[in-house]
Amino acid sequence: MHELAITQSMITIVNETVKGKDVIVREIRIEIGQHTCIEKRTLEGCFEICTENTPLKGVQLTFIDVPASWKCSECHYTFEKRIGDTCPRCSNINLTMVTGRELQVKSLEVEPVNKDDSYGN
Repeated sequence: MHELAITQSMITIVNETVKGKDVIVREIRIEIGQHTCIEKRTLEGCFEICTENTPLKGVQLTFIDVPASWKCSECHYTFEKRIGDTCPRCSNINLTMVTGRELQVKSLEVEPVNKDDSYGN
């Protein structure tokens, strides 16, 4: 279950990003490529467990799906819908995946912290 390691890395990235800032994280937007083999529900479950009793508890995870696309090495045509193993324009077999393997924290939604509430809830 690599989702646990991914979740822990994501939490580290978020915590390092907001460290020293007086903000509360409300939403984490995660870009996930079509070919990453990540189970979103498992990632959400891991996040829920890993953030229990932390300032990130209850933060909304939003997934941004990135479709796979390929580029032909011969004619440089880029396309999303792959039919077979050749370029739909020139039939070349040398294709490079351009998008579809992304896995990153794309952005955060934060708000100023309320000094009277240590977790901002």
